[in-house]
Amino acid sequence: MRNLTKSEQQKPDLPELVRKSLDGDIAAFALLMDSQKQYAYAVAFRLLHDEENSKDVVQEAFIRVWNNLGKYRKEIKFTTWLYKIVVNLCYDKIKMNSRQKNIFGYTGNLFGNNDIADSRDIHSEAEKSDLCDHVISESKNLPPKEYLVFHLRDILDFSIEEIAEMVGMSIGSVKTNLCYARRRIRIAVNRLQESEQL
Repeated sequence: MRNLTKSEQQKPDLPELVRKSLDGDIAAFALLMDSQKQYAYAVAFRLLHDEENSKDVVQEAFIRVWNNLGKYRKEIKFTTWLYKIVVNLCYDKIKMNSRQKNIFGYTGNLFGNNDIADSRDIHSEAEKSDLCDHVISESKNLPPKEYLVFHLRDILDFSIEEIAEMVGMSIGSVKTNLCYARRRIRIAVNRLQESEQL
């Protein structure tokens, strides 16, 4: 029997950390949250496009998880439950920003890599980058539910079923909101491209 390396010995066992956390073990809960903080932050940042707001959301999510551990149902994946809390906190910020008509101001490219390996690809990469920027820009004008569903599905690549669980919608409602969001963005991007050709 081989000896475990130090990193293997220290690698947290998620189900065990969840079990200990449910028993009130604060050290286990700290390890559990530490194991999830990077991905929770990535989800928040992809939705909010703001570093400070994303950090605030993750911190608030961890507080809510600790305060509501007694409500956690073991038949649901713990990570799904955590990301549902993160997404709901982001949704609250999105709705607030939507009401203030001051949404995000993000101009980066979430879809791809800016490294261009071959100079022959420069033109197609530039067009792809422009299209991605148009899509991101137009998504900021979507109603909050459509924005949330669009980003979770088409940017973060969650499944329809995962989104329904996280945002508390039926699968049909997720599909409907996604369909409306994609249609609005397609119309807006087509209109923009036509105006640029004039």
